Amino acid sequence: MIENKFTWVETHKELTQFILTKENFQKDLIDILKSVGIGPFNDKSKLGDHDTELDEIDPFTFFCYIYKYGTDRRLKYLQKIADKLKISIPNDDLGIPSANAQKVWLFPSKYLRVNNEINRLWNFFKKAINNNITDDDFLDIISIRNVAKAKITEALFYINPEKYFPINGPTKPYLKNVLGIEPVFENYSTYLTLLKNIKSKISIPFYELSFEAWNWNNSREQVNYWIFQGSPKIYNVIDALNANKLTTWSIKAHGDKIKVGDKFILWVTGKEQGCFALGEVTSNVYEDFDEDDQSSYYTEQSKNEISKRVKIKITNNLSNNPIRKDEIENISELKELKIGNQGTNFSATEEEYEILLELSKKQKYKRYWLYAPGENAEMWDEFYRLGIMGLGWDELGDLNYFSSKEELTTKLQELENTKSSKKNDSTANYEFKDIISTGDVIIAKKGRGELLGYGIVSSDYYYDKERLRYQKCRKVEWKKKGNWKTDHNLALKTLTDITKYLSEHSNYKTYYERLMGIMGESKTNQIENMNFPLNTIFFGPPGTGKTYNTILRAAEIIENRDLNSYDEALQIFKSKLHDQIEFITFHQNFSYEDFIQGLRPETENEGQL
Repeated sequence: MIENKFTWVETHKELTQFILTKENFQKDLIDILKSVGIGPFNDKSKLGDHDTELDEIDPFTFFCYIYKYGTDRRLKYLQKIADKLKISIPNDDLGIPSANAQKVWLFPSKYLRVNNEINRLWNFFKKAINNNITDDDFLDIISIRNVAKAKITEALFYINPEKYFPINGPTKPYLKNVLGIEPVFENYSTYLTLLKNIKSKISIPFYELSFEAWNWNNSREQVNYWIFQGSPKIYNVIDALNANKLTTWSIKAHGDKIKVGDKFILWVTGKEQGCFALGEVTSNVYEDFDEDDQSSYYTEQSKNEISKRVKIKITNNLSNNPIRKDEIENISELKELKIGNQGTNFSATEEEYEILLELSKKQKYKRYWLYAPGENAEMWDEFYRLGIMGLGWDELGDLNYFSSKEELTTKLQELENTKSSKKNDSTANYEFKDIISTGDVIIAKKGRGELLGYGIVSSDYYYDKERLRYQKCRKVEWKKKGNWKTDHNLALKTLTDITKYLSEHSNYKTYYERLMGIMGESKTNQIENMNFPLNTIFFGPPGTGKTYNTILRAAEIIENRDLNSYDEALQIFKSKLHDQIEFITFHQNFSYEDFIQGLRPETENEGQL
């Protein structure tokens, strides 16, 4: 170790060993942080609560609390903690990644902690110390709300900066541009392989490399990435985009850092929140009124005023096909995206921007849903006659009163006095209200072996309080009604998005195409003209051609890419084939979500998916 540099490494080693003794005394760890001036520690026992005191903490979050501050304060706090615990006192903090001050915890609020999240983090911490982490352990831990791959590699670096290396915003460009290493990994095994590859290219310890990467990033002419966030209550961003009138943006924060050439993610909040555009900053910050042709889009409650702003150019207008929040919820690299907080300007990363750019290039596709109209299809005749589809769980009331799937989960747990996840029930309600769209196809079913007909969704969600049951509704233009027996078991859920399922039947490429064929409908899409989403699910039991179709699918991806070399094509083929193989062996009676969560199917009733 260079003299008087990286002295924090020994401090972290000793601190990690101390923390190891505190699993059953977690309040002591919180008290240590408080005693040196770190805070706050407000938990939430229910939605809207801010006064509950945090009384449990995991080892990684302990470190994140220290490193949510700037360099001077975090070093001072680390020194105070070291002095208090009589361990090595550091002189520096070179190369230590900063924690996101708005998302310090690696676990959700108390009312959302329903699956032993903190215990799982402690177990992962102990396995990291004992060098026995498995791929299953790694995938389990990044499934926790508030944890992502970048964040967990930073956390591992905190507790062992000699063995682990943070794969995050500052290090990824360095690895790619200086060392020629693609900083991509999917699980713990591939993360270790990446670390081995890094070690083969350098002779310095990981903690020195972390500092070198940070230095390199600061010394180059950087493009900064931002989130420009707008509220439709203040400014009608969507209409301005549609009219191509959005040419400036108000700056309330980071005015000293935003510059010409920076790129931004335009996020619209509210009921329809999502990414509505990507763009580029074309001026430095200045003070003025909004442009005349842009000022008319302010709401009646707000007005155009002199403010700091920048000129912008919209490079990707997504107003007609925005990337909704639900579409990115399960992308681990976007878990840290700073959206939904009060404000108009937040920092983003190059990776977040590039992922959204890639998503913006995907062709939007119509969804197909398999749907049970009541228990044992008892509501089918009424729904067909009225031209609607309805959803149960009437005790929830109007879904417009719930702003997230988490709120639905909490309410369902309260209503049933249970601590079970209620994941399936909350997902059904969430998808019925927020994911199903006008133009989607609904295929009605009865039990596990009978189709009843299909129709086209023709309205948004609405709540019909005049109905005695199934008050959550959408209008559907039912196209066909009858009774058709299937030659396989249908999914048990009340509502299942089957758009991504491919069929093992030789006459049909997609699963929904097969169901439509059973009802006597011609193929909805020709095989050669289909545009599949990247995360296509190969549907069917073993021995029915999913491996073969996987290879064809990977080949299609390669054929449609603009590649520079055979090696690049081979790399893409291998990565796509690997991604798809993960889905090859699950049984047709399970949805993809059920498979990855290890859930078992249940008896069909109104309260299930």
